[in-house]
This record gives sequence, structure tokens and C-alpha cells, in this order.
Amino acid sequence: MNTALFIAKRYLISKKSHNIINIISAISFFGILFSAMSLIIVLSVFNGFEKLIVGYFNSFNSDFQISASHGKVFDETTFPFDKINEINGISSSSKVLEDIAMVSYDEKQFLAKLKGVDSNYGINNRFDTLIIDGQFLLQKGEINYMSMGAGVAYHLGVNLAEYKSIKTYYPKRTSASLTNPMNAFNTNVIIPSGVFSVQTDYDAEYVLVPLQYAQELMNYPNEISAVEVFTLPKSNSKKIQKNLQNLLGEKFVIKNKFQQEEMLFKVMQSEKIAIYAILTFILILAMFNIVGTLAMLILDKKEDIQILFHMGATKSTIKSIFMWEGFLLNFSGGLIGLSIGAFLCWIQQFYGIIKIGSENAAYIMNVYPVHMETSDFLIVLCTVIILGVLSTIIPVNKLAKRLYLNSDKSQS
Repeated sequence: MNTALFIAKRYLISKKSHNIINIISAISFFGILFSAMSLIIVLSVFNGFEKLIVGYFNSFNSDFQISASHGKVFDETTFPFDKINEINGISSSSKVLEDIAMVSYDEKQFLAKLKGVDSNYGINNRFDTLIIDGQFLLQKGEINYMSMGAGVAYHLGVNLAEYKSIKTYYPKRTSASLTNPMNAFNTNVIIPSGVFSVQTDYDAEYVLVPLQYAQELMNYPNEISAVEVFTLPKSNSKKIQKNLQNLLGEKFVIKNKFQQEEMLFKVMQSEKIAIYAILTFILILAMFNIVGTLAMLILDKKEDIQILFHMGATKSTIKSIFMWEGFLLNFSGGLIGLSIGAFLCWIQQFYGIIKIGSENAAYIMNVYPVHMETSDFLIVLCTVIILGVLSTIIPVNKLAKRLYLNSDKSQS
């Protein structure tokens, strides 16, 4: 067994001659423990919220969205749907026509994003799971239906039980005069069938209608604004996106699920990094206690060091003892902190002890979501080790030099 490591272990668990050293050592150990524990808990909670949000977007956004690189719409009759559906990993595709239109209900008006979708839309992304009132129905026979976001329904004061129709307005593309405003719009009526809730921005903007209804309203026959592609579970997303781009060329832009919500996920990642940086700074402050602990321990073990020198120990061996001492203190504190943090996250994940607000609050989830990732544990452990090594090298090098000088003088 490594002699320096053996002695360092003995120093770590043995009682020091001065009680203040024991107290400072305990403070150092628990400071690292709580810092590591806090890091993994906070990162896991952020992962939980991210997974929750992604889960809701999975039901609204497609795995890939294909849109024209130039212009608002493109011809659906010339689009290679057959070749796209033949790509390995793709389950199906859906046509979409989306633009801003005005909707009116009981003399209340609202500008909404009117999204026309084909019959594949609800099947592929399980949109029906987002319905909070009514049902997800877009067409039944020759009757057209609309599903709207909760925010839109609130602004319009829609009551599904009344079975009243909603008027939709869209500017005429060929209108030459605006002297009569009502003649400048294409109008149609549709019946609300359901209210969905995804995320605040979507809820306050989107209404879903049949694709043919949207094409007639907007006067875009055989034209669409996007194709939404859905993939099979556990398929290679990067490879699929590359194959789509190679097939369609530069005329089309292909966005994956995260690129469709790029700003939101960038904000979430920035928040996660910021929290990690703040808690790491607290960990650095806890590491300063290690400097004091090692400094006092070296002074406390001055006689032991002299004995080791006389027994033939080299300066490198003496230095390694205290390097190991600092490393063991940091590593044990970090490892135990991660273990406790993982245990607390596991309890929250399966039992939901910590609630969000009161039990009657209208939240998507009533408990804090938690999702543990191996990468976070490795990052936190590496952070503890790196900072621990840096906090150990400085005091050991400086204080050991003084002891070496004193030892050389005594030997001479």
C-alpha cells in the first residue's frame, strides 16, 4: 500500500491534538458535502422541468419541421412526400398551413395564429392528450371544427356547450381597394370543438383547423407553409435530419424539435449554467476551509514530519501525505454529498414530497419534477476533484517549503 496514502488516511480519521483543527476539518467536510448535494439536486430539478416542457412540446411540435427557405408557402403537389416517408426512421408526415388570422366570437375579436393541419396531425403527436375541455375534433363529415388554445378561448369567452360558430377573417390576396374593409377579407365560419393547453405562448396564440379550411380561407389552393415530420421511437435524429437536407437541398429549411423552440431551450440552458456557476462559487468558498485545515494540520504534525525525515522519508513523500489528505477530504465530502443528493432526488421523484404551491393550485404539476442524469453527477464530481486539487496544492507547496527549510537547518 502507498505509504503516503496510508498515513493520510490515519490523519483523516484520527483525533488531532488541537480541537480547533477537528472543528475546521468538520466544517470543510460538511461544506463540500452540502455544496455537492445542492449542485446535484438543483441540476436534477432543472432537468425535471426541461423534461416536462419537452414532453408537452412533443405533443405540439413535430420531430422535424420543413419550411421553404424563401417565401411563405410552397406547392404541396410537387413536394416529395413519398421519398420522405421512405427515409429510415420516419413514421409519417403532415401538411401544415399557418398564418395570422382574425377570429370572432359573440362580437369579441382576437388575432390568432391559425394553423391548418391534415388528418395525420392528431394521430402522430397524440395532440388529444393536451385537450382540457371538449374534444380534439377537426372534421366530421362536411362540418369543420376548431381546437383553440386556452388563452384564445379565454379572450373570446368561448363556451363549448353553446355550440356557437366562430367567424374567421383573412385579408384577400387579390384585394385592390380597402375602401370597404369587410370586402377586403375572406370570411368563413367554424364550430369550436375543444380547448388545449401546452404552454402560455402557444395557448394565447394558436387555433387549429382542417387544412382544406385554412387553404380556402387564405386562398392558398394546393399550397402549404410547412411539412411536419414524425419519427419512430429511438430513431437517429441527426441522421434523419441530414438525410432530409440532402433530399430537399437548400430550397428548404429543416428544424428539429429543439431548433423549433431554440430561444426557449437556450434560456433554459443559460439558467442551468448560471445556477451551476453560482453553486460552484459557493463550493469554492467551502474549499477555502481546506486551505486552513491543511495549514493547521501541517503545523500540528510538525514533530511527525521531523520523525519521518529522520526515518528516511523524502520531501516528496511528506508532500504527498498532505496532498492525499486534502484529496481524501474533498473526495469523500463530494462523494457523500452526491449520494445524499441522489437519495433525496429519488425520494422526490417517486414520492413527490415537496409540493409546488398549495394542493388546490392550478399547476401542470403539483410537485417539483426531478430527473437525474449521469452526466450531471460526473460534472459535479469532476468539479469537486479539480477544485479540491487546486485548493490542496497551494497550501501544501507553500507550507511544506517552510518545513523543508526548517528541517534542513535542523539537520545541518
